[in-house]
Amino acid sequence: MTKDLDIFREKFERLPEDVRGAIFAVETTDVIANIQKKFKLHVDQTGKLAEEVGLVMLGFSKPNEFVGKITKNLQVTQITAVEITKDINDKIFNPIKESLKQIHNLENSGNEPLIKTRPTDSDTIFDSKLKGLFSASTTSTNKVADPYHEGI
Repeated sequence: MTKDLDIFREKFERLPEDVRGAIFAVETTDVIANIQKKFKLHVDQTGKLAEEVGLVMLGFSKPNEFVGKITKNLQVTQITAVEITKDINDKIFNPIKESLKQIHNLENSGNEPLIKTRPTDSDTIFDSKLKGLFSASTTSTNKVADPYHEGI
């Protein structure tokens, strides 16, 4: 645990001043609280969102993985994750975009957001809505297996 804390502290100390300020800014907390209200997130989901935002700002988490991590960690649809990401981009990441690009060694043109909100080919709405629907174990007659059935 101490080693992890030292790694975080070391990373934090090397951050540009504007990113360090954004991590502890009241405005950042307000944005996340407003997202919680807007999307009716539970407290644990909000904590995971704040954590992921912090990991991107510290450079531990890649911006191009943000939407996928929000979808998975908050257990929301991809559409909701994209909408949350748009708010995060606009209100938290855009003011410090140049510094974040340096942290993540990204080249980005002009007004393009740091995090792309278009789904990738592998992350379709079908996958988002129906993933796991067809993963139930079945018997040879293609009926869903009854986990409470006792064999004779």
